[in-house]
Amino acid sequence: MSSIHIMRHSTLQQTRLRHRRHRLMMTAGMVGISLAGIAIAGFGADRWLAVQTINVRGASGVSAPDIERTAWESIKKNTIFRRNIVGMNTRALRVALLDRFPAIRDIRTERDLVSRRLIVTTEERALWAEWCNSGECMYVDTNGIAFAFVPQSSFLPLLQINDSGAAAAPLGSAVYNSIEIGIIQTFIRSVESLGIDVGRVERLPEGELDFITSARWTLILDSRTDPEIAAANLAALVAGPLKNQHSIDYIDLRLPEKAFYKLR
Repeated sequence: MSSIHIMRHSTLQQTRLRHRRHRLMMTAGMVGISLAGIAIAGFGADRWLAVQTINVRGASGVSAPDIERTAWESIKKNTIFRRNIVGMNTRALRVALLDRFPAIRDIRTERDLVSRRLIVTTEERALWAEWCNSGECMYVDTNGIAFAFVPQSSFLPLLQINDSGAAAAPLGSAVYNSIEIGIIQTFIRSVESLGIDVGRVERLPEGELDFITSARWTLILDSRTDPEIAAANLAALVAGPLKNQHSIDYIDLRLPEKAFYKLR
């Protein structure tokens, strides 16, 4: 190959390299401009679409200011552009509030874009009983979930369950399985229809359930007892041999075919 051809080939390669570098620089410049535009738009949107207020609805047993404070913390932590009402992570907000407040059963969020307002509506758990274990008492909802500690100054007229047969339950967890909860609730509902008031339940280590009435009767069931059959047997007794009897010590209703009782 002659020297002229070599020089032309070298010049052509250099020209192509210059054009390639120029295209790369132009592309990089366009990408940079685009990213800068996105960032500017994002921060601008954050400024104009930032949440201004949080309204908490439905809270009674839980402090609304505490809910609002936790919501602000979650928004600042989980939103890319700070408080942008459009880009906020409402799922993370819901998880944060449910973790922080076990007394809340469910949470709904609404966004008011015009006023840049976030509306947080809470649904609190329904109080059912005080569950006590090892000297510590917690409020329990109708699903058996322990959701708050009972203050010493509490005088709520709730069913009291004293449990000496289970380990302490952390807040937000079930104190019993659904079967035991169903037995307790169904039996109490059934005996109340007979005019018998149950104020306390003692759960023993072997699974025995002692229902203490306002007349100081002890009605004995366990985790294998059918509560409706037990209530029917109790109804037969108080309408028959125990009618107008006020000196009852206990009635053992664990066996479906026969009930036993003892007088004082």
